[in-house]
Amino acid sequence: AGALASTLPLLSPHLASSSSTPLADEPADGGGGEGGEGGEGGGLGAGAGGVAEGGSESERRLAALRQELVLSTEASHFTPLGAAVYRVPADPSGVLAALRLPSTRVGEGSQCGWPPLHLALLRGESHLPVVQLLLASRCDVVSGPPRVRHVTPLLLCAAAQAETAASMLLGCMQPPQLVAASCARSQERDAACSPRRTSAAPRPHLGRTS
Repeated sequence: AGALASTLPLLSPHLASSSSTPLADEPADGGGGEGGEGGEGGGLGAGAGGVAEGGSESERRLAALRQELVLSTEASHFTPLGAAVYRVPADPSGVLAALRLPSTRVGEGSQCGWPPLHLALLRGESHLPVVQLLLASRCDVVSGPPRVRHVTPLLLCAAAQAETAASMLLGCMQPPQLVAASCARSQERDAACSPRRTSAAPRPHLGRTS
């Protein structure tokens, strides 16, 4: 829980406005997050149902973000590209095959609204080859999903302390995009460091209702 508590404050200012608009479908069995991974029904790989105790700080943060943001891991809830991208272990050949499908759009990953690039970044270092394939396919490296535009790929990297992935994204950006990203990072840092005006502000949940 500590990783989630330290990560969400950075995302919360951007997610708060969408707390009533789900980005993910609740699994049919009522489970949430990655708890359904690796089981029956077409899950996308063996994964942790909660925050990993071991591993690096970045891995713990990513586990917390996946549990909070990706509420279904049924393959049928993803596009072919999204399923290939999010699968564990990483499957670059499967991603290449999905990219070659005539119906594939590199920005569409799942019913829940997360683009393939976001899904790959949420998987961490093991999926950096997948991130590279998406970048080579000229995916959008700047924007967030339509319902939460401010949850950009760089913001996910910052929240997870994923420096290698962030460097890969920055290497694909044009100068105007780099300036915009720098300004956005400054605003995010200011928001994260500013004292909260209310002590009991509700924590936003994507795809969940109280």
